[in-house]
Amino acid sequence: MPVGAQPQMILFKGIFDFDELYKALHDWFIFRSYTFHESKYKLKSKDTGKEKEIIWTAWRKETDFVKNWFDIYIQVWNIEPVEVIKDGEKKILTKGRLYVRVIGRIECDYDNRFEYSNFKQKLRQFLINFVIKGKIDSMWGDKVQFMQYKVLDVVKQTLDMQIKGNEHFDVW
Repeated sequence: MPVGAQPQMILFKGIFDFDELYKALHDWFIFRSYTFHESKYKLKSKDTGKEKEIIWTAWRKETDFVKNWFDIYIQVWNIEPVEVIKDGEKKILTKGRLYVRVIGRIECDYDNRFEYSNFKQKLRQFLINFVIKGKIDSMWGDKVQFMQYKVLDVVKQTLDMQIKGNEHFDVW
């Protein structure tokens, strides 16, 4: 079930440390006890330069009935390695264009407990549409939306795109 929040995305062009970005995002999900899966890591060469494409999926159980999912898509193109002196030591950074998209969603009845009979399927629909609809819309939906913002805040801080601190820090 989609949350209703729009996918959040970032476009960036410049010089950045791709390895640091990759590690920061990965560690953010692992630290928050998300089960993390990288379904695609593709590197290809084109006339305009190298291109990377990464697809991640992360999920965590909120209750016995509700699970939060995040789909993360990362694409970097026109990749050129750049040697930079940072803090007195040489580092190889990445010059290119970066696109990051985060989509949050909620899955109800992830164990398919209500799948085995027609009555249970109708009971599941009743539970979702009437009994816990308020929690889905106001509590779990908001949480997933603000977690999307926090994921992109990690990207922004790693790329030095914003000042320290944000308005979503103390939400969820």
